[in-house]
Amino acid sequence: MARRRRRLGAWDRVKRVIRSSSVVLEVLDARAPDTTRCKKLEGFARMLHKSIILVVNKTDLVDAADAQADQRRLATDLPCVLVSAKSGKGRNRLKAQLRPKAGSDIRVAVFGYPNVGKSSIINMLTRRGKARTSPEPGFTKGEQWIRMDENILLLDTPGVIPRDESAVDLALLGAWDIDKLRDPVPVAWKLIEHLTAEHPAVIEYYGGDPSLPTHEVLEAIACSRGRLLRGGEPDVDEMAKILVRDWYRGNIAKVITGEDED
Repeated sequence: MARRRRRLGAWDRVKRVIRSSSVVLEVLDARAPDTTRCKKLEGFARMLHKSIILVVNKTDLVDAADAQADQRRLATDLPCVLVSAKSGKGRNRLKAQLRPKAGSDIRVAVFGYPNVGKSSIINMLTRRGKARTSPEPGFTKGEQWIRMDENILLLDTPGVIPRDESAVDLALLGAWDIDKLRDPVPVAWKLIEHLTAEHPAVIEYYGGDPSLPTHEVLEAIACSRGRLLRGGEPDVDEMAKILVRDWYRGNIAKVITGEDED
């Protein structure tokens, strides 16, 4: 009950911020743009006739052709810009989306799931490093207005999480701390299923066989990586955490793109 009240309170704050803003930037993760999209937030912004821009971040972690295909599809619904806050790619395109809307001061609220890179987007736009960042989910604790230029103010907000989202999906997106999950194994299983279907070479890189059942793949990876319990049993809990951390920190993306030479 207390947790539900906290979430309801968080959404009240989201609504208040949208009401006080002119534009909503919704930051998505390029690895899962549809999953990290919050239709509830968009619906409220549309109801108030606010401008919405989709910002697909972390494009450095995916194939460029895939990101462009996602951009074309998303842009049929809302303006959509591809960026990489890490490299600064897409910065000028995003600023160009905001400047035509600027006359007198406008307020731009930056929303998204925890860990999609909201603060990094603000730092990229301002080039001042004023929004605090961290690879850990839930780092931004409160709202902070930051001036982008003389006409535009940006608001960094805590991550929004729809109430019906599962812990497995949230952990896989980096929006839920994997170390706080009672059972991290289902998260790793879901990741393994995705990698087996889309990037089987990654499974082989970690020492698994993509032709095996998912639970056996995780066990094989644990053995290959030396994550063993007393008696030689694979430590699947610890290996699950390592695998998921590698996913949302971008280490697996380096394997996919061939950047990791180890």
